[in-house]
Amino acid sequence: EQAGRGMGVSGLAVVAESTHYSLSRHENGPADSAVVEPGGACEAFFRRLVVTPGSWSNFTWESIGGMHIAYDLVMIPLTSFELPEALLFRLADWSTTLYWSADLPYQFFVSYEDLGLIEKNPKVVALHYLKTWFLVDLFVVIMDWFILVTGFYAGASRSWRTGKFVKAFRILRAVRLIRIIKFMKVLTEAIDKASSLRMVIYLKVAYLMMGVMLVAHYCGCYWYYVTTFDSATSWVQESKLEAASVGALYVHSLYWALAQSGFGVVNLYPTNEAERIYASGVSVTWLLLVMTCLSSLTVWALQLRDVSIQQEMQEAGVRTYLAERQINTSVRHGVLRFYRLYRRKLVRRQHAADIPLFDNLPVFLRMELYRQVYMPVLGWHPFFGRLPRCLMDPVCTLAVTERHYLAGQEVFAKGEEAQAAYFVCGGEVGYYVDVYNPVILTVGDWIGEAALWVQWTHCGCLVAKTCCELVEVDAQRFLAIMGEAAKHDFDLGRLRSYARSLTEYFCAGEEPCDLWSDVHVVSAMAASALSPDGDTSCWDASRAVRRRTLRSQLTGSLEGSLPWK
Repeated sequence: EQAGRGMGVSGLAVVAESTHYSLSRHENGPADSAVVEPGGACEAFFRRLVVTPGSWSNFTWESIGGMHIAYDLVMIPLTSFELPEALLFRLADWSTTLYWSADLPYQFFVSYEDLGLIEKNPKVVALHYLKTWFLVDLFVVIMDWFILVTGFYAGASRSWRTGKFVKAFRILRAVRLIRIIKFMKVLTEAIDKASSLRMVIYLKVAYLMMGVMLVAHYCGCYWYYVTTFDSATSWVQESKLEAASVGALYVHSLYWALAQSGFGVVNLYPTNEAERIYASGVSVTWLLLVMTCLSSLTVWALQLRDVSIQQEMQEAGVRTYLAERQINTSVRHGVLRFYRLYRRKLVRRQHAADIPLFDNLPVFLRMELYRQVYMPVLGWHPFFGRLPRCLMDPVCTLAVTERHYLAGQEVFAKGEEAQAAYFVCGGEVGYYVDVYNPVILTVGDWIGEAALWVQWTHCGCLVAKTCCELVEVDAQRFLAIMGEAAKHDFDLGRLRSYARSLTEYFCAGEEPCDLWSDVHVVSAMAASALSPDGDTSCWDASRAVRRRTLRSQLTGSLEGSLPWK
């Protein structure tokens, strides 16, 4: 029997390349290994401090920064008004300055993405930050402390407020808006964490509405600010609002800004050249903004329709069928109610094979993706849970597939040659050795492990009892990966021991079956074979695997017997 039977030359080449890459990648163990090379204690300490951009801790920290940026976005244009001194404003200013001062050293430990690869080397990360945002952040933090210490914001004297210093103050405050670029990154990360297209569209609509209100806020605040250009006449004087409070002036200014969009009645008019020029610019801005909003909302509405059109067509088909057959009202309502309650369960999950983009991902990124997708499922099995990552990465990437089965659909039949091991990750399946006593498998169960160790013929049939999702480990690809690992001097003696013990135990009965799923027995055998007392160097994740270029001459199949025979 050949380890690579049934696989073509291209498939074997992919297996060889990916297995070689994984073994080489884990040559010095995983990134979180506790093993430290001599002289590398300092670097290991700093490496533990590095955070990934997509982690929840970094997202939380940057979300706090986003709130401070949002505060600046709102408050900076409000300086056009004579705001009263308040303790709340003072505390907010201190909080903003202290946060960005702490963020400056924090950014030295935030890893970055380069062509799909997360760079976590502390020296490289720090150098990257020095070359990009460091000088900008340092300049803005210095400006923050200058404004705070000199009291420009709330503690300056009235003579400073009325002179050229107030203009310098506004310019210095506006420097903070450079951070809005970072705020856009926070919004993008929030969209990336959305779990469905519908949620993504809802978030985009919310962002669009916030953007519209922000534009109106700025237009309104600076509509009042232009009144300071000409003291002879202004819209404030024409409307007799000289004695109005700051709140009343802001409300009038905001209403004027929103009315310029064409969706409101304008009762405030420019009275001098500066106000007319400003009003013209605001009108053009709203023209472009309204066009952008309408086009974006139209596109998103069409996307939402495409998401739900299949469900609507299926429901329409059910209604038409029931109406043509003149089904009575109670049964009709029962069928439709069942459909509405369970239609999400009737729709199969999205599979990796449905997304062509994944085939074009870099090898390291594709391995990491499939490891996070499939290891939570394969980890139910004690054997796969104990295999080192350098072997599981190519297994998850090359040997595992997802399949959806409808209720009543046959997964495999009695007498067929076993091709894969099956893990149930959704729904229920029934294993029938005889018709009357099926064994029901649910989420967390597996069947068909024998295909991975011996040439096996199914002793029963497996049928989906409900719509279900199965994760399948292809036996031929699994064997080919193990064979490539053996070529790289990876000791497979423990796998042979596990396979031999498991086969002898489950084949000793008078009536063999495909259910080799006694968790206690499998756990004991996996623990005994893969991590016994004594020498465990070959299963230590940090064990160095000799690195060399793979130059296997692959013809039609991998030569040699099964690795564990």
